[in-house]
Amino acid sequence: MKPKFSIKILGGNNVTERVKDRLLSLRITDNVGLQSDSMELVMDDRDAQIATPVPGTQFEVALGYEGDQSLQHVGLFTYDETEFDLAAGTMTIRARADDFRSSYKSPRSRSFHNVRLGDILVTIARDNEYTVQVDPALGNKLVEHLDQLGESDMNLVTRLSKKYGAVLKVTNNELTFSKSGDDKDKQDTVTTTITPVDVSACRVTRIDRTHWGSVIAKYYDTRQAAPQLVKYGDGAPELTLPMFRANKSEADAAAKSTFKEQERARATLNISLPGRSNLQANQILDMQGWRDGVNGKWLITRVQHTLDNSGYHCDVDAEVIK
Repeated sequence: MKPKFSIKILGGNNVTERVKDRLLSLRITDNVGLQSDSMELVMDDRDAQIATPVPGTQFEVALGYEGDQSLQHVGLFTYDETEFDLAAGTMTIRARADDFRSSYKSPRSRSFHNVRLGDILVTIARDNEYTVQVDPALGNKLVEHLDQLGESDMNLVTRLSKKYGAVLKVTNNELTFSKSGDDKDKQDTVTTTITPVDVSACRVTRIDRTHWGSVIAKYYDTRQAAPQLVKYGDGAPELTLPMFRANKSEADAAAKSTFKEQERARATLNISLPGRSNLQANQILDMQGWRDGVNGKWLITRVQHTLDNSGYHCDVDAEVIK
């Protein structure tokens, strides 16, 4: 199958044909969580005839193969920088998918009392003129009290995502706050089966140093006027988180997210395979037909789509799911 791509300027022209004649490589990197997704476009500029993009230019990119009914949208990226290699006669255009407006990065002071987490996120999105998508199970969590004192909305939302073990993205004018793909309660996680015949390379690194068998979080129960403990996991040794949480729900979330994060980091996987435009970060790989320790499910943390003179291929990083 012959790879195919499309690059459109948002609100402007389709520049695919102009780029195709000069394309050396197109690389799209899709990351899970806070690290920005990115585009890198390298073109032949030996005649110095390619115009530098105007600041604020947004590139809409799609990938796939000739014969596909439609190409897969892989991102909307805002122009960031240009690099010229004068010896090689190339131009490299880099763009990023994050959409961090000045208001989102500016300090604010306010407090929230007895509101749902989703309502807080809707308020923040509205204040920064973002649309918002919040996982219903996360959005329904009650927040008894939350202070934002001289803190940016960006820092506050990041803090909330870590507290509740959520995946945060701010791209394409939208703030999304979702469950991790390895959360058993997440209903819409995409799973892709990978066997040895599907890949050109596969590497697994396992870390066997001592890890926490369980995580304990603390909160103060106002009705009993006493500190309480919640525990996630049933092994030893135990890790006790230092900070008190506002309530049992927040303590449960903190213990669970800390435990699952360190469990995933115990083994990492990298595979290289022919291009699959449907692969995205926060999806699941189901490794089948491999040796013990590799078979099973892995959470994708990064997908790099590369289109160059060798064809279209993907490099995928993932962490083990326990």
